Amino acid sequence: MNVHEAYSAEQLEAMQKPKRRQAHTFINEALKSMDAFQPQNLQKGISYILFLDQCDIQFIQPIIDRFEQVIVVFKTQVALSEFVRSSLKEAPHVFYYFDDRAFHYSFRFVTQRINQSHCCFYFENDSHIVDRVETERLSQSVVYGAGSQKIYPTYRIKNLNLHYRLHQYIRYYIDEVVNHTYHISYDVKTSHNKTHHLPRIQSSNDVIQALETIKAIYNETMTIHSDVRIKYEANALIESIGQFLNRQDKQTRDKLYQYIHQSMDQFNYHLLNNGKAETLVIAYCFPPYIDTSGNVMAKRIRDKNEIVDVISNNMARLRKTDEKLTSLAHHLIDCHYQLEAKQAFSSWESISGFVEQGLDILKQNPKSYHYLYSRAMFPQSHFLAFEIKQAYPDIYWRAEFSDPLHSTVTSDLRFAPIEDEAYIEKVKILLKPELRDLVDDNVFNVCELLALSGANELIFTNENQLEYMIARFDETLKQSIRDRAMISRHPVPLKSDYRKEMTHYNVDPDVINLGYFGNFYETRGFNEIELVCKYLEAKGETNFKIHCFTNLKGNVKVLHRNSDFNDYIVLHSLVGYYEFLNITTLLDGLL
Repeated sequence: MNVHEAYSAEQLEAMQKPKRRQAHTFINEALKSMDAFQPQNLQKGISYILFLDQCDIQFIQPIIDRFEQVIVVFKTQVALSEFVRSSLKEAPHVFYYFDDRAFHYSFRFVTQRINQSHCCFYFENDSHIVDRVETERLSQSVVYGAGSQKIYPTYRIKNLNLHYRLHQYIRYYIDEVVNHTYHISYDVKTSHNKTHHLPRIQSSNDVIQALETIKAIYNETMTIHSDVRIKYEANALIESIGQFLNRQDKQTRDKLYQYIHQSMDQFNYHLLNNGKAETLVIAYCFPPYIDTSGNVMAKRIRDKNEIVDVISNNMARLRKTDEKLTSLAHHLIDCHYQLEAKQAFSSWESISGFVEQGLDILKQNPKSYHYLYSRAMFPQSHFLAFEIKQAYPDIYWRAEFSDPLHSTVTSDLRFAPIEDEAYIEKVKILLKPELRDLVDDNVFNVCELLALSGANELIFTNENQLEYMIARFDETLKQSIRDRAMISRHPVPLKSDYRKEMTHYNVDPDVINLGYFGNFYETRGFNEIELVCKYLEAKGETNFKIHCFTNLKGNVKVLHRNSDFNDYIVLHSLVGYYEFLNITTLLDGLL
C-alpha cells in the first residue's frame, strides 16, 4: 500500500519527528565570543607581557623562570634575532613576536594570546614586578600590586575597548577603566604604600598622545561616573601636561592650550589652571544656566583669554541648563564657586545671602587677585563686588552694565526694597560724597550707585546707554563717570561656534527668511513683527517668512492666530545658544 494514499498530507506532517530549533547564527557567535573571554577558560596563573626595543637576556631570564606564561613583543628585528639565538626561546610557556605596527594594534594582538587568569605588562621605562603573588592566592576579580606593577584579571584586559589610538600612556587607560569596573577590587596587602609616579611628558607630541589617552578614558568611563575630578589616572596625565606647559614659552603654551580646548569636549581644566587666576569674576548667573547675561560674561572671559576664578549662584529654580554653554569659557577657569543663596532677580534676601556666602568663600579660599570683574543685569553681582572692593581696596574693579538698572525699557522707575536700614546707612558712609544724597531703599538705584562710586572702570555696551544712565547726575559726576567709562559691545561669536550644534530646523530656500530670537517686551513685541510684515507687504514684497523663536507662553499664540499677517510669521519655541547660532546661518536677516 502506498503510504501517501493511506494518509492525508496533514497526517503525514503530524507524524514527522519535530526538528530541533536552530539557534540564530548571530546569537551563537555572540555567546561563543562571550564564553571565550570568561575566566574559567583560563589557567590559574600569571602571564607576563613585555614590549621591548632591545633584548636583555639577563632581564628576561628571571621573568621566564617565575611566571606561567611569558609573551615578548620585540619592536626591532635585531632584538628578535638576539632572542632567537638564545636558549630562552625553547621554554614551552614562552611566546615571542616581532611587531612594529602602531602600538594599539600590537597590544590588541597580544592580549588575545594570554592564557592565564591574571596578567601584567612591562612597557618602556616601567619598573618590573618585584613581588610575585603566589598562584594559589590569585582571585579572578582582584587586582594585585600598585603603580606600574599591577597584576590584572585577564578577563578584564581581554574585554578592554582597544579601538583607540593608545600609545605610551596605555597603563593609565587600563587602570582607569579597571577602577570603573564593578566587582573588581584591589588586594590590600599589595596595594598600599606604592607611589604612582606622574607620567613623563617631554614634548608636544607627548601632550597629544596623553590627550588621546584622556579622551579614551572619558569615553569609556563617563557613563559610570561623569565627574572628571575623580578620573584619577586622567588627572595624573593632566597634571603632567600642566607641568610641561609651565616650562614652555608663551607662544607654545597658548598654542597647546588652544589645541586642548578645540580637541577636548570634557576636561579637568582646574588642574591646568590651578593657582593662575589673577581675576575674580562675579556673575550671579553663569553657564551652564541658560541666560544671556551669563553667556556674555563667559564670552568676555574667552575674549580676554586669561585664567579667572568665578563666583556664581545655583539658578536651578529660575533657569534651565545647557552643559554645552560651559565650553564658552571652561578652559580659562581655575575655580568656579557656585553659591547656594536664594534665587531671585532682585529680592533683598537673595542679594544679602549672595554677598554673605561670597565673602565667606573668599575667606575659606584666600587668594591674591589683581582684578575684579562684575556684570549686571542681576544686581547681586555688583553688591558682592562692592563689598570685595571695600575689603581689598587695591583690587582693580571693572563693573559692567548690560542695561540701565534704575529704570525700565519704558523709562519707568524699577524698584525692589532694601530691607536693611543698617545697610543703607553704611552705604551712605562708603559712597563718594557727591552720591550719598541719592541713596535710598531701592535695590536698583543703590546697585548703580555702588558701581558708579567704587569701580575703577565702568563698561557700557554703547554710547547711548552710557549717556542715558548718567543723565540724572550733575556735570561733575557725569565727567567722572565718562573718564572711567569703556564702550565694549557684546562679544562676537567665534566662527566655530556656529557649527557646534547642527539644527534640524528647515526653511524654504525659495523665500526670504528673517529671524527673531528672544522674548517679547513692551518696546519689542509681537506688534513690531506685524509692523515689519505690514511694511514689506506695502512695498509689494510677499515672498518672505519671519521665524520667531520666543517664549510661547501667555498670549503669543493667540496674537499669532488673530493676526492678519500670520501667513508670514512662523512661531517656534526658544532654542539653545548654539542651535540659535546654527539657525542664523539659514536665514537672510535678523530682526
